[in-house]
Amino acid sequence: MADELETPARILIVDDHEDNIELLRARLESWGYTTESAMDGGQALEKVEAEPPDLILLDVMMPHIDGMEVARRVKSNTNLPFIPIIMQTALDTTEDKVEGLEAGADDYITKPIEFPELKARLRSMLRIKRLQEELEERERQLLEANSVSATCRKPTGSQGSTIGVISSSSSTRCSHMRSDCRSRCRA
Repeated sequence: MADELETPARILIVDDHEDNIELLRARLESWGYTTESAMDGGQALEKVEAEPPDLILLDVMMPHIDGMEVARRVKSNTNLPFIPIIMQTALDTTEDKVEGLEAGADDYITKPIEFPELKARLRSMLRIKRLQEELEERERQLLEANSVSATCRKPTGSQGSTIGVISSSSSTRCSHMRSDCRSRCRA
């Protein structure tokens, strides 16, 4: 079940068979996820561009734009966040699986879908997405801190004399510089 303390993950179900979509929708929503659906690859790409889902459950064999091409386009679009893709298909040869993974899928499940397996794969992919987002946020914070630190190392005018006075005591120097730096860099 989706973590009740967080907003439920939003999963885009892409399949050209309405009955497959409804079966998956009912199961995923019973597990606490929110769902959206697309009946073909073009519609899926439009929905992903408009509002990226947390995960895509993607059928491979569809008319017009197949699942392989959808995966390629989603993964090559640098404007999108990391979106895990689980391909679902009746194609079960090693070659088919490799092709799907090389196209950009993060996981692969064969039809008929075994729901306990799907549930485990969804949890795994969403956990990876959460960790990826946490890593990106920490990287952003680190870059921001480095930027502030670099800005604060450049004393100008009266700040240079303030730093000279503060440097007489190493224990107070760091705390004064940090507080002075914080106030200057937030302004």
